Amino acid sequence: MDREQTNQTTESAPPERSRFGFGGSAAGDRPSRPSRDRRDRDSGPRGGRGGGRRKQPVFANNEVVDYKDVQRLKMCLDERGKILPRRKTHCSAGKQRELTTAIKRARHLALIQFIPSDRRR
Repeated sequence: MDREQTNQTTESAPPERSRFGFGGSAAGDRPSRPSRDRRDRDSGPRGGRGGGRRKQPVFANNEVVDYKDVQRLKMCLDERGKILPRRKTHCSAGKQRELTTAIKRARHLALIQFIPSDRRR
């Protein structure tokens, strides 16, 4: 008996539509995300969203950036052969400038390719 009653109530109610005309619930019916206080975050001592640990730079401030260190220079290039920005290499501004100069020197001496071999035609 209960099944028949529930079928009748669902059949009589019109289906809900979003404002775009697709089926589904309205935006107001969506379950809200639980609010988190700043103190509840598991982000570590510095705050933010990164899980607490800072990424290690490719070259630290006390290291020498050498154009002959091809393996580490290739870590600072993307798949298209472009030099990665500071936010991805995690180097300081001075080290990023040295890194850029070293990559350009290595390219000029043909230690690193200007265009990756898989991108050539």
